[in-house]
Amino acid sequence: MTPAPQPDSPADIHRRIAHRLTGLADTADGVPPHPYVRRHLAQHADLGHVLDDATLPAAFLPWDTDGKLRGRLGLPSTPGDDQTAVAAWAEIEPFLHDADHRTRQVSLDFALATRAAPPRARTAVWPRHARWQTPNNVVVDAGAVLTSLALFRSPDGRPHLAAGGRDGVLVVDPAQGAQVGEPLRVEGGVRAVVAFTAPEGRPLLATGGRDGVVRIWDPLTGAETGEPLHGHEGAVSTMVAFTAPEGRPLLATGGRDGVVRIWDPLNSTEVGERLQSHKFEVRAVAAFQGLGGRPLLATGGRDGVVRIWDPLTGAEASAPLHGPGGYASTMAAFNGPEDGPLLATGGRDGVVRVWDPLAGRHVGELMHGYEGAVLALVALPGPQGRPLLATGGRDKVVRVWDPLKTGAGASWPGHKAGVRAVAVFDGPDGRPLLATGGGDEVVRIWDPLTGGEAGAPLRSADGVVQAVAVFDGPDGRPLLATGGSDGVVRIWDPLTGSAVGQLLHTHGSSAAAVVSFGGPESRPLLAVGHLNGVVRVWDPRTASEICEPVRGPRSTVAVLVAFAGPGDQPLLATGGEDGAVRVWNPLTGDPVGRPLSTPESAVRAMAAFDGPDGRPLLATGGSDGVVRIWDPLTGEAAGPPLQGHQDSVAAVVAFGGPGGRPLLASGSKDRSVRVWDLDGGQCLLRIVTASPIHALLPVKGNRTGASGLLVGATAGFAFVDVAMPER
Repeated sequence: MTPAPQPDSPADIHRRIAHRLTGLADTADGVPPHPYVRRHLAQHADLGHVLDDATLPAAFLPWDTDGKLRGRLGLPSTPGDDQTAVAAWAEIEPFLHDADHRTRQVSLDFALATRAAPPRARTAVWPRHARWQTPNNVVVDAGAVLTSLALFRSPDGRPHLAAGGRDGVLVVDPAQGAQVGEPLRVEGGVRAVVAFTAPEGRPLLATGGRDGVVRIWDPLTGAETGEPLHGHEGAVSTMVAFTAPEGRPLLATGGRDGVVRIWDPLNSTEVGERLQSHKFEVRAVAAFQGLGGRPLLATGGRDGVVRIWDPLTGAEASAPLHGPGGYASTMAAFNGPEDGPLLATGGRDGVVRVWDPLAGRHVGELMHGYEGAVLALVALPGPQGRPLLATGGRDKVVRVWDPLKTGAGASWPGHKAGVRAVAVFDGPDGRPLLATGGGDEVVRIWDPLTGGEAGAPLRSADGVVQAVAVFDGPDGRPLLATGGSDGVVRIWDPLTGSAVGQLLHTHGSSAAAVVSFGGPESRPLLAVGHLNGVVRVWDPRTASEICEPVRGPRSTVAVLVAFAGPGDQPLLATGGEDGAVRVWNPLTGDPVGRPLSTPESAVRAMAAFDGPDGRPLLATGGSDGVVRIWDPLTGEAAGPPLQGHQDSVAAVVAFGGPGGRPLLASGSKDRSVRVWDLDGGQCLLRIVTASPIHALLPVKGNRTGASGLLVGATAGFAFVDVAMPER
């Protein structure tokens, strides 16, 4: 008797559906697949355990409307060799928002190029070389600075994150990588948020703000419940929930007054002893269980010390924790591999550190290169009960990390804190070399044709490298000038890795911009812009100043460019926080013309280029996300504003497109690069990169009709060819 066929498992059924849908997704170029395919292919592939490049090919991914691929891969993701395109898409997915199909397609091309993956047949971006590491753990782009995170469970038991910021509280599902419901609007914004459970099992949220008041909310209805808790003098900076020995929920809140207060949130009363924990503001607090299950609190303040307390007696329970990284802006407790408590702290340097609070020792570091301070931190359960950490901060995104993998991110063979400045120069045999400066106080030299480092790192132990410029030394060899946060301009031989000089500096004022240009008799000169508003012009060969320091109105000098004026007279343009661009004669220090003013926007980027009639023009990028074109000799706008970026513009460069077409590229903190047609002000191309952009540099393209572009970002740098559309 023939045995009855075994019924297919649900996974088998979904796998077959996914493979059939993959066939339907293969449409003619530019023709979208059926809406069901776009919406559900990724879901069937996930349920069928075939979430790979064969089932979700690169040609389909820009059409996907599921929007949850990053959650389906798992956060943080550990993609396999057959998931290159899928993983690339998952990393840019949180930042695409309402991007059109071409933007989604080009952004995937760029993400694949940074992995040196084979490009699509009809790609717009070709890889040349990259040292690029984007986060693989972003849950959601909140669009606002996040100051606090809390974990709670919905009635069906699913974990949710409540993210507090200037606009209120946003609820997200970390497993799906998606926002849940509408944001909870809190007047004045939220500095701290924590979740706890009412006796009947209902989740509640407590928020603290600038007014020093703690409020209790129902996150499922958005309604305030109970009486507000008053007591802090000044803002509530941090809070944590813990359970008293008899089982009732308690809150510990810390504020600007340096005091930690203990509350019964259900009775709206203060209980226990106040902890006079720190001399200054209490910035972080976490709760964990000590020996015998007794609740303990860890507090961190601006004094840089983490203290351990017994909240029921008000006494310190162990020695304070001291370590690297300055003060803790946020902290969270979780159980380690042997169920002992561990403490994670995040700070202004963008590093999450892990501690053993009972032993009083530093265990390791979780990550480097975070864009801005880590302001929010919470522990949540991961697969098989493994602890995870969610972080939020000034980069406006929520990320998920595995805290037991300390040291993650430290092995990348590039800058640990992103690329802030780039320059190109000729090597000994005429081949181009790259110099990149980062927040890790190192300048690295790269061969973009081989991908390897082409020299020893140039280490500046006293300051973050913020600017790099190239000029010719006395023997014609290229030299580098670097500007640091310590105010010093250092001169290096990039081919030997040795320092060959140091210019005088402005004590206490960062050297934010450095540019080289030709002076009389073609000798190289350097102009250095400092954050105290001073510009100094140097002869680097003699280490002497050319003229008296240029001092404008009381404003920073954040950007600086050199260009040729009438009669090839060298001119300098400076821009800063006051929104004005000023033009100077660098040989005399005299102002030229009247300032170009954008009073509602600081100037964060600038480039000089020749207009159609040969007259010099300036492009400026502002903190308002707008790129403006100016005639620096008349002080008038030379074209319409170029609008589209959603955050500060950090880099602008002009270059020639096909047929000499004048183009401009801009890079922004909104994680995108845009290419503009200067003739009509049209945005020709938008690339979403998943990393804030800091620097752009045009280079010669290797392909017909393509322009080369070097992109420097928090993620590293990428050297690509970009195909531009014909007129």
